[in-house]
Amino acid sequence: MNETEQLLEQVAARAHHSSQGHGKPLPAALGAEEVARAEGILGFALPPLLAALYTRVGDGGFGPECGLLPLRDAVRAYGAGRS
Repeated sequence: MNETEQLLEQVAARAHHSSQGHGKPLPAALGAEEVARAEGILGFALPPLLAALYTRVGDGGFGPECGLLPLRDAVRAYGAGRS
Protein backbone atom coordinates (compact mmCIF):
# COMPACT_ATOMS: atom_id res chain seq x y z
CA MET A 1 0.00 0.00 0.00
CA ASN A 2 1.43 3.37 -0.98
CA GLU A 3 1.37 6.59 1.05
CA THR A 4 -1.66 7.99 -0.77
CA GLU A 5 -3.68 4.85 -0.07
CA GLN A 6 -2.67 4.99 3.59
CA LEU A 7 -3.66 8.65 3.79
CA LEU A 8 -7.06 7.97 2.19
CA GLU A 9 -7.72 5.15 4.65
CA GLN A 10 -6.76 7.36 7.61
CA VAL A 11 -8.95 10.23 6.42
CA ALA A 12 -11.88 7.88 5.80
CA ALA A 13 -11.56 6.33 9.27
CA ARG A 14 -11.37 9.74 10.97
CA ALA A 15 -14.24 11.16 8.92
CA HIS A 16 -16.52 8.22 9.73
CA HIS A 17 -15.54 8.29 13.41
CA SER A 18 -16.11 12.05 13.60
CA SER A 19 -19.50 11.85 11.88
CA GLN A 20 -20.64 9.22 14.38
CA GLY A 21 -19.51 11.43 17.26
CA HIS A 22 -21.51 14.36 15.89
CA GLY A 23 -24.58 12.26 15.17
CA LYS A 24 -24.64 13.29 11.52
CA PRO A 25 -24.03 10.74 8.78
CA LEU A 26 -21.16 11.36 6.42
CA PRO A 27 -22.41 12.28 2.92
CA ALA A 28 -22.13 9.38 0.50
CA ALA A 29 -19.09 9.20 -1.74
CA LEU A 30 -19.56 10.30 -5.33
CA GLY A 31 -19.21 8.18 -8.41
CA ALA A 32 -16.43 8.81 -10.91
CA GLU A 33 -19.01 10.09 -13.40
CA GLU A 34 -20.09 12.83 -10.99
CA VAL A 35 -16.50 13.96 -10.56
CA ALA A 36 -16.00 13.88 -14.35
CA ARG A 37 -19.14 16.01 -14.81
CA ALA A 38 -17.85 18.57 -12.31
CA GLU A 39 -14.46 18.62 -14.03
CA GLY A 40 -16.21 19.29 -17.33
CA ILE A 41 -18.01 22.28 -15.83
CA LEU A 42 -14.81 23.56 -14.21
CA GLY A 43 -12.75 23.07 -17.35
CA PHE A 44 -9.93 21.24 -15.58
CA ALA A 45 -9.30 18.00 -13.71
CA LEU A 46 -9.38 17.94 -9.93
CA PRO A 47 -6.10 17.01 -8.27
CA PRO A 48 -6.07 13.20 -7.92
CA LEU A 49 -6.09 13.22 -4.11
CA LEU A 50 -9.08 15.59 -4.00
CA ALA A 51 -10.97 13.47 -6.53
CA ALA A 52 -10.19 10.37 -4.45
CA LEU A 53 -11.53 12.05 -1.30
CA TYR A 54 -14.81 12.74 -3.08
CA THR A 55 -15.07 9.22 -4.55
CA ARG A 56 -13.77 7.20 -1.63
CA VAL A 57 -14.56 9.12 1.56
CA GLY A 58 -17.62 11.28 1.00
CA ASP A 59 -19.09 14.30 -0.72
CA GLY A 60 -17.69 16.83 1.73
CA GLY A 61 -18.71 17.42 5.30
CA PHE A 62 -15.44 16.29 6.83
CA GLY A 63 -12.12 17.90 7.61
CA PRO A 64 -10.89 20.81 9.69
CA GLU A 65 -12.89 23.96 10.36
CA CYS A 66 -16.05 23.87 8.22
CA GLY A 67 -14.80 20.86 6.32
CA LEU A 68 -14.58 20.01 2.65
CA LEU A 69 -17.42 21.49 0.61
CA PRO A 70 -19.74 19.16 -1.25
CA LEU A 71 -18.47 19.06 -4.84
CA ARG A 72 -21.58 20.72 -6.29
CA ASP A 73 -21.16 23.64 -3.85
CA ALA A 74 -17.45 23.92 -4.64
CA VAL A 75 -18.18 24.06 -8.39
CA ARG A 76 -20.86 26.70 -7.81
CA ALA A 77 -18.51 28.81 -5.63
CA TYR A 78 -15.74 28.55 -8.22
CA GLY A 79 -18.11 29.72 -10.95
CA ALA A 80 -19.36 32.61 -8.82
CA GLY A 81 -15.80 33.68 -8.09
CA ARG A 82 -14.95 33.78 -11.78
CA SER A 83 -17.91 36.04 -12.66
